[in-house]
Amino acid sequence: MLFVQWNLRGFFSKLHWLQLPPFSTATVLVLQETFLKNSSFVSLRNKKIFRVERSGSPGGGLVIAVSTDLPAQLVSFSLPSSDVEVLGVKLWIGSISNSPVTVVNVYSPRGFFSDSWLDSLFSQLSPPFLILGDFNIHHPALGSLFASADADTLLNWISINNMCLLNMNKFTRFQGGQNPALLDLSICSADLFSHCQLEVSLDQYDSDHCPIFVSISGFGDRTVKVRSYINWRQFSNKINDCLDNSLETQSIEALTLIFHSCSVSSSHRFSSTSRQHSPWWDAHCNYLKALKRRLLRRAKTYPDPSNWSAYKKMAARLRKYIKTRKRKFWERTCEETARSHNAFRIIKAMLSKDGTPCLSHLVLVSGVTLTSPVAQANAIATSILKKAPKQIIPMDFSCESSETIHSRSLNIPFTINELKVALSKMRNKSPGKDGITKKMISSLSHSNLFRVLGQFNELLSSAKVPESWRMSKIIPILKPGKNASEVNSYRPIALTSVLCKLFERMLLARLLKFFLQQNFFSPFQAGFLPYKGCDTLSAVVLHKILSARARKHLVYGISFDLKAAYDNVWHDGLMFKMLQSGVRGHVALWIFNFLLDRKAFVSWRGISSSMFNYNRGVPQGSVLSPLFFTVFMQDIFDILPDDVTCFMYADDIFLLISEPSIEEVKNKIFFCIARLESWCQTWHMEIAPQKSSIINFSSRASPAGFHVPFGGTNIPWASSVRFLGIRFDDTISFRSHIDQIKRKALRKLNVIKAFASPRWGASASNLLKICNACILQSLEYGAHAIGMTNKAGFSSLQTIHNQVIRFCFGLPRWTPIPILHKISREVNITLRFDKRFMSFFIKQCSTKDFSAVSSSVSEVNTVVSNYIFSRLPCGAKLIVVFLSA
Repeated sequence: MLFVQWNLRGFFSKLHWLQLPPFSTATVLVLQETFLKNSSFVSLRNKKIFRVERSGSPGGGLVIAVSTDLPAQLVSFSLPSSDVEVLGVKLWIGSISNSPVTVVNVYSPRGFFSDSWLDSLFSQLSPPFLILGDFNIHHPALGSLFASADADTLLNWISINNMCLLNMNKFTRFQGGQNPALLDLSICSADLFSHCQLEVSLDQYDSDHCPIFVSISGFGDRTVKVRSYINWRQFSNKINDCLDNSLETQSIEALTLIFHSCSVSSSHRFSSTSRQHSPWWDAHCNYLKALKRRLLRRAKTYPDPSNWSAYKKMAARLRKYIKTRKRKFWERTCEETARSHNAFRIIKAMLSKDGTPCLSHLVLVSGVTLTSPVAQANAIATSILKKAPKQIIPMDFSCESSETIHSRSLNIPFTINELKVALSKMRNKSPGKDGITKKMISSLSHSNLFRVLGQFNELLSSAKVPESWRMSKIIPILKPGKNASEVNSYRPIALTSVLCKLFERMLLARLLKFFLQQNFFSPFQAGFLPYKGCDTLSAVVLHKILSARARKHLVYGISFDLKAAYDNVWHDGLMFKMLQSGVRGHVALWIFNFLLDRKAFVSWRGISSSMFNYNRGVPQGSVLSPLFFTVFMQDIFDILPDDVTCFMYADDIFLLISEPSIEEVKNKIFFCIARLESWCQTWHMEIAPQKSSIINFSSRASPAGFHVPFGGTNIPWASSVRFLGIRFDDTISFRSHIDQIKRKALRKLNVIKAFASPRWGASASNLLKICNACILQSLEYGAHAIGMTNKAGFSSLQTIHNQVIRFCFGLPRWTPIPILHKISREVNITLRFDKRFMSFFIKQCSTKDFSAVSSSVSEVNTVVSNYIFSRLPCGAKLIVVFLSA
């Protein structure tokens, strides 16, 4: 069901557009500023019209046009006097919908809202409801540069009443001479959020507002679900019996066929027709509900006390089971959310809801529009392909010339202990084209694991790679905030063989051990390496800047952006660097064959594209790809001068240049840029100067704005630069970083409100756990760096923290802050930052034997932690002194 929300600026002037798709095919049209009079006659084909006009003025006016086949009823509101126009309609959506959806059309000509008016409107609404309209407010959380008069009032009203704002990152109004703004808001109740998808049109259709398409799917309809599950006990018995009965050694292809046949014979499918229940609802709930209905019919037919007693006992049993299921579901959800990668995945999926495509077309870079799913899949595949360089480097894979003890250990056969350790570290994720999952491999007995190990050792010794291991299934995922109709707005996610990932994980452990023993990586290179995280590297960056400012030196930073870094890695260049690092023999030859002649296909809306070869870039979805890229980037440190500090985290490059005079600074900047240009030409990489930036961190007066060319294009100057998730500004006040995490926290809080559904939502304690994992962790990130910020920064973060507590416990705005923390048992932001900083300090002291930047970290700890150390109790001070000794 498609809703179209649009401020059309005149009904009759846009009537020709309303008679064409997508407006004519929409189920409901929600229109503002119709400019209709009381005497105007309005009609649309196959639509019922509900309208209201502004009294005493030709402007304004609201219309809700509903399809004639959809039951609808006008809703009357009793609201305080205001210039805000409101029109409400109840819609009965779906075949089994018990409660109608209330659609409210709102237009505020000046963006003025009072608390009494908003509270009165909400008191007359019952979920589910959808509020669409032109609110005419500006706020930084909505992308504006300033906040209008009643913007905070409206946003607080949305937050306190646990409503969800569907659009927060796409502008809807474009007018010449003014900045674009997000004035048209789409608000829904929490129980509708998971069913809503939103997209903003790129065409204004002769208005200054873009139409908004809101689609609701799966609400109030009976759905037929076909589910399949594997009887794991049956599968384990079958797979082990098949492998025990096969006397000869199986190949990887034969092993894959055995896995497939056993999984098919152990799978069971069933279909169920039912309404969409709560996420914790299971089959036993349906069973108890059916028994309750049967006993109710018996009690009504034969009104006997024993029948009524049996019915009440069954109803109580159902309530108790539902309560238990709900509690266990949210406890498990909170445990999963507490893990950082799961919290990141959940929030990313929910934040991307407003970018879910509602349209069926796809636009190429050339402007051609594609409607066929097959053509769209092939177009996405073409956009992924990168042309490989024609240059070929001759390779020598023999290990006799430069064999060492460490390189010899790479080529020995794998052990069963390595296999079990690698298997234990794998997660049960989506399988590749062969359909083998991690749980299937875990079902093998100890003797059959030895058979798998024998196959792996044979592949290693012969340096062979099965064809299925070089084939990927690519799923396009829309990038956050990107236009869904453009082909370049999708990020390829590759699904590869789990057996291949298991082999790669075993090989990765050996390669990491080899490189660490050789001290191959620079101390300032992090990302995908043990004992080197973002917090350690960002602390060193801060220390270098503070030290240069204390010496009154000029200090400049340059952030470089590599264009499609992972997809542009040159395979021959990567293999040359691997051989130069000392990786020889069967391992080097296996890696070469693993990168050779790789194939992939794109799965798009149930359609597969043509198979295509790609011979450039690290393999998508491969366990070894992060290490490959880190090795490929390592020699950048060798081409730069020793007195220029280079920090690198994966594909993020940040140079820090400090000198007493501006002439020396310029000479080093131009020298480093010339070296980087030469490196890019040699290894066929490309840096985007428009996305790079340069910043002046100097404390004394120094020139800024001089031209810094890279490849013929000047690198732009910036007042703040983002590195390792922290935004460093030129005054080291971290105000821009705090503003950024505030906006992200408000956006996350908006989508977490979907968990607060009155029908199946989480309890207050579980909501607090989810918010702590998803929101407060981001607020506390970088505490070791932004701990020196002023009190204004802490107070603004404390406001977000208080808002989270109010949302979780349903407390009003006037609740005193000490009461908030007493009820929630939460500590304030200042103490949280102190705890995070001391945890970071103790972590660095405990890993100082493994971290090559421990000296810099210790120095920055002494600089930043003085004011925290003075407030610690005596016991904590003794622990810190003991660890730092």
